[in-house]
Amino acid sequence: MRLASTLTGAAVASLLFTSVAAADTVQLRMLTGFPMNHMLTTGIAGELVDSIKSDPNAPISIQLNGPEVVPGFEQLEPVGAGIFDMVLTHGAYHTGTTMVGMSIDAVVADPKARRESGAWDLFDEYYRQFNLKLVAIPTVPGYHFMLREPIGSDGGLEGLRIRGTLTYHGVIEDFGGIPTVMPVPEIYPSLERGVIDGTAHTIYGNQSLRLYEVAPYMTRPGFGVTSTLLFVNLDRFDNLTEEQQAYLLEKGRELEETVAVSFAEALEAEERELVEKHGVTITEFSPDKAARIETVFRQFLWNKAIEDGGAEAQALYDKLREVDMTD
Repeated sequence: MRLASTLTGAAVASLLFTSVAAADTVQLRMLTGFPMNHMLTTGIAGELVDSIKSDPNAPISIQLNGPEVVPGFEQLEPVGAGIFDMVLTHGAYHTGTTMVGMSIDAVVADPKARRESGAWDLFDEYYRQFNLKLVAIPTVPGYHFMLREPIGSDGGLEGLRIRGTLTYHGVIEDFGGIPTVMPVPEIYPSLERGVIDGTAHTIYGNQSLRLYEVAPYMTRPGFGVTSTLLFVNLDRFDNLTEEQQAYLLEKGRELEETVAVSFAEALEAEERELVEKHGVTITEFSPDKAARIETVFRQFLWNKAIEDGGAEAQALYDKLREVDMTD
């Protein structure tokens, strides 16, 4: 894949943007892998941008660009190359580069424990090989399925074509489904036309994508967590002043704690509205499948990470086990 092919006219315009901020304020060009109206963008990237914008003494500012500028699955390379400065992504969005990032969803989710145990630093060190500096791992409630029809007599997904990034493939396949990979903007029309029978999706954000209109059955139990990754280009970070570096990292730490609370509250409100306002019906997996869904999810992530990353990924897993962070 040629790097230039990922850039659109909007990206070029972004590169030519001239900051009007004060001379001692640096502007960072940031990508988000999720649609601009998606809850991961508004609730995480938007939260960060707004927090900085509301601070009159902020030594940095952020210009946010969505996947219409660079597709979500192709954003890690231009940030590592320094064409853009930052990115909010998920490990499943850059499996062509490494599958290790997906394994963060299988690590104990508490943001404070991740930092105090050293787990956060291990992933920070790992991604430096891609010229990326970790800023934050904002983690929120995990995943579920939205289906065109309720769960059948098999108690799972037997024979159903389910959209899902690699993150969900372990559960889809174990429950008898057929995984299909596609970008978020293609989910709705594919469900509408019957190209797919359902979608694995984050457990929130269904309203912004209006998935309830074409997939009105929401599976339970949900599973896992969604660990997004906020990176800054390592060279760009090294060229910031000490004040700017410290400020960005502190904002990343605050972001982890803020979204853990705000998304839990938003999830409860959204789920209630989906059922009461939009007529979504809860459909339950069979007891045996519900009992093993978390184990299937985590084991698949680590198996893929180690299969792809070899000894380096195995060493990472072993270190996380030593500090009781592998869930």
